[in-house]
Amino acid sequence: MLPSGFVGRLCVVLLFCTSFYVKYSGFDLETGGTTTAEIAPKLAKVKSDLETVAQTQLQLEGFSLPKIQDKHFVMFTMGVESIGSALFLLDYSVGADLLMLDILLSVPLNYDLSALKHQTSIPSLFLKDIGIFGSLLTYKNMKDKLRIATKHAAAVAGGKKRR
Repeated sequence: MLPSGFVGRLCVVLLFCTSFYVKYSGFDLETGGTTTAEIAPKLAKVKSDLETVAQTQLQLEGFSLPKIQDKHFVMFTMGVESIGSALFLLDYSVGADLLMLDILLSVPLNYDLSALKHQTSIPSLFLKDIGIFGSLLTYKNMKDKLRIATKHAAAVAGGKKRR
């Protein structure tokens, strides 16, 4: 019988593996493929929005983001998804960190966050992404508490042996 923690991690990893497969099947190393073509206008909008916020609200005159080719961004996100999924499945907390990074990178591209305040309903896929992010945070919290409890128990046991 499989432990429930593994089954839960497997379910989360399946979501990210599906996303990776969709990106990978539409990716071409030379041109970027359909995956890059879909993301390019969204990425340009997010870049311009970030630069506008930095220049107007943060008062950083002349601020500009570094030039990154769209296909390199897609390759980076595919790498983060695949490595993060493998590590998370193997119960490493850095895998959860990578998957949270992937969500943080993909949410601004998949959803127009500035338009959400004008909508009457929030897209269900956006809420699912937020839910997955929350479950990864819960996993990280659980791992941290377990690590602290283990250190505390070792310290208490070590103190009893010395007497």
